[in-house]
Amino acid sequence: MNGNKSHLMSDLPKTRTAKIVRRLIRQHYLNEPLGDTSSLMNPEVLQTLPTAQTPAHG
Repeated sequence: MNGNKSHLMSDLPKTRTAKIVRRLIRQHYLNEPLGDTSSLMNPEVLQTLPTAQTPAHG
C-alpha cells in the first residue's frame, strides 16, 4: 500500500465497540489471510473493500 490512491467506502470493518480495524483492511487489500474476524460487528463489509488487483475507478 503506497497511499497514493483513495477509495470512498460506505462502511468499514469495525469491532463491536466501533473501532475501525485497519489491520483487516490492509490484509484484505494485500490478499493476505485475515485471521480472526470474530470481533467484527459487520464482517460482510470486507467483501465490498477493494483489493490490490481491483482496477482503479477514476
